[in-house]
Amino acid sequence: MAASVPMVRGETRGFDLKRQLQLSAWPVLAALLTIYFGYYLIYGNRGLFAHFRLESKVETARTQLDAVVAKLLDCELRVNGLKPESLDLDLLEERARNVLNIGIPGDQIVLGDQVPGMPPGCFGSLQPARALR
Repeated sequence: MAASVPMVRGETRGFDLKRQLQLSAWPVLAALLTIYFGYYLIYGNRGLFAHFRLESKVETARTQLDAVVAKLLDCELRVNGLKPESLDLDLLEERARNVLNIGIPGDQIVLGDQVPGMPPGCFGSLQPARALR
């Protein structure tokens, strides 16, 4: 029979589990990190879906801003009609009747929220006028 040969330090025989685990740990760790960061790239608080939701909110806010700017420009136009250097007598009479809540019998009153194309709320809080006697 053959005599057994003693093992020299560092020499391995056959399958070495510890060495195989050490060699495969880095690729497994890299795969897990890739999955982790990939998931949060798509679904995280600052991921792609959050980006699309934010773009939708920005578009809604821009639409609201456009509506407010249009209302502001209309109100500024109406205020400019009341300045002394460019006084619009019809606008002055309309505002006086609105503020004093006075109307003349036979007048037909169209409330500001009912005028097509006019932004609501630019006329203030209109109430039915009381008639002069």
